[in-house]
Amino acid sequence: MDSAEMLPARDPASLSAAALLEPLLVEGDRIAGVRVRELQEKSFYEHIGLEEGDIILELNGLRMDNGSIIASIRGLLSHAPQIDMRVKKVGGPIQTIHFYVGAGDD
Repeated sequence: MDSAEMLPARDPASLSAAALLEPLLVEGDRIAGVRVRELQEKSFYEHIGLEEGDIILELNGLRMDNGSIIASIRGLLSHAPQIDMRVKKVGGPIQTIHFYVGAGDD
């Protein structure tokens, strides 16, 4: 990242406002990931490569198939110095996103 480039806010409140993250239910009640909706431009999510409609399958090795893990996703994103995500892109394949944030909080 260019040193002049500012990283968008990634505290839990900013992440909550930047996108709606909702469980993707299949077969009635099985959680298969987290769908990204209502994504705001220039948000942290967009900065790391997520797009409207993407489905987060894994975050830092944690499968997004459990309600309690999904509930903590913003906390995980706000504090992790490195982010590794498996994402099913809209209309495309599953991709891995690697993003190094650095040590410490914003």
